[in-house]
Amino acid sequence: MKSTQGIEAHFDPLLLSGIDSLYMSYYINLPQIDWEELHFQKERLKADRQSNYAPVQIGGRTFALLPAGTRQYTFQLQHADYRILLSENNIPNIQVQYASKGLWLRGLDAVTAEVESWIKSLEGYPLRPASITRIDFAYDFHVPEVDFSIDHFVSRASKDSVWRNRGSVETFSFGKGDIVVRVYDKVAEIEQQSQKYWLYDLWGKRENVWRVEFQVRTERLKKAGIITLQDLKEFGADLLRELSTSHTSLRVPNTDSNRSRWPLHPIWQSLTEHIDAQPQTGLIAAYRPENGIDYKIYKQMQSVYGTFKGLAVTFALAEGRSEPFSLEETMDKAFVSMDAFHQPHLWDQDIAKRMAAKGFGL
Repeated sequence: MKSTQGIEAHFDPLLLSGIDSLYMSYYINLPQIDWEELHFQKERLKADRQSNYAPVQIGGRTFALLPAGTRQYTFQLQHADYRILLSENNIPNIQVQYASKGLWLRGLDAVTAEVESWIKSLEGYPLRPASITRIDFAYDFHVPEVDFSIDHFVSRASKDSVWRNRGSVETFSFGKGDIVVRVYDKVAEIEQQSQKYWLYDLWGKRENVWRVEFQVRTERLKKAGIITLQDLKEFGADLLRELSTSHTSLRVPNTDSNRSRWPLHPIWQSLTEHIDAQPQTGLIAAYRPENGIDYKIYKQMQSVYGTFKGLAVTFALAEGRSEPFSLEETMDKAFVSMDAFHQPHLWDQDIAKRMAAKGFGL
């Protein structure tokens, strides 16, 4: 960790802010759903070890039915922008997990209105208003140098943790349960886990981006007066203001023995200013789908190149050669060897299935 001295001179402002994840419960009478057909399709899917989903039509819309349910919900329906959990007997009987891509690229109003329209098409009636059960607020910053450690945070949380990868800190986490505050290397998370390469377009950067994330669940939301989407629009900024000032903050150490009097780190200064101003995301138009595909091709080709290096070594050892196989020789030999596995008709079927799965966000 380096000193914070002089960081103001090169610290960039906030790149992106918005809702990264939203979970909502719906309490709906659902007379139009054919539960027996869903059970049949799910059992058939579980018996078919070749498929990880089955396309089903419900309410005039096609979803990917997943083979497993959850502890409370029997069925999972996947859409590119959300996942719908269904239960015949559980109350609430619908839970929707809105995915980050839809929230960032289409907006909260668009994706929630789409789900509400689908629910209306089922000709059910609401038993009570829909409620928010979890929401993740995200603020993404360009951080050219990480000049803070766990000791520079002031938090009311009794539990905190630091996650490292190969010696480098990638995540600071504070709290558990109803409130969790995370500050983490979002680029590392994308590369290692989520593969949300489309965020690079929204940021205009591919490196040195850290996220400040506030994950808030039901009980804390209720205390803030947030139950419905309208409540979120009215009171969301007030909740964020309290979390970013009283719950957890990032500070610049000085000689004061009281850490809560240390000045705010420039990241947190920018964060609180944007919360006070209730900024719009405003960067959706910058997204170009082909850029994400190009980057994924680049990453896959990088992986393939590494695989061919390994094959070159193995082929040389198998033939007792002392000189390396060239890339061209390796590719030729690999394609000949691949004939033992390649079945054109199964290839076409598998590729078609995978392309269709991508359309559902799987």
